[in-house]
Amino acid sequence: MARILIVDDHEELVDLIRYSPRLRPPPPGAATHPEPLMRRYSHEFLCPLFARSRLANVLNRKSQSISEATASISPNTILIIDPDAVASEVKGALETSGYLVWVAESAAQASRLLGQIQPGLIILDLQLPDVDGLVFCSELRRGPRREVPIIACGDRRRATEGILALRLGADDFIAKPLDLHDVLARVEAVLRRGRGAL
Repeated sequence: MARILIVDDHEELVDLIRYSPRLRPPPPGAATHPEPLMRRYSHEFLCPLFARSRLANVLNRKSQSISEATASISPNTILIIDPDAVASEVKGALETSGYLVWVAESAAQASRLLGQIQPGLIILDLQLPDVDGLVFCSELRRGPRREVPIIACGDRRRATEGILALRLGADDFIAKPLDLHDVLARVEAVLRRGRGAL
């Protein structure tokens, strides 16, 4: 099945190529104008409708045997990857709603936990202390837990990060500062969509 990458303009295409390990970046000194880039990555489908990023993510994951990868996922288990103190507030709100919640403060800690638990959802802060959150989001989409839905979160003043996160595999994006009612509603919606896709 074809993989679709959704690109809004030239600047975001360059950002997407830089952040996505799926695409080999142009060699040093190579032209980075739109047309040469489009030709270089002509094996991808480029579309100007960034609002349909979730379609790209679904199609990409459907081609990787969803039934096998999701067989052991625990839908009520949530992994929060966030170094901020607000993670404890989110954890408390989710646990009050009946979820089993784990918290990791770095990408390294999250990777260790993902070797031990099988979450039904990951909440990923894009500002991590040890690795770029966008890079880690893309790595999660290529790893053994690639079928687990991801809700990315980040500073509302850095809107481009949210767009890139969606294009790199996140299922939703929440701007900080977080509203706990918004978080709970989005968690329920993403998990509901996940159940419907199986």
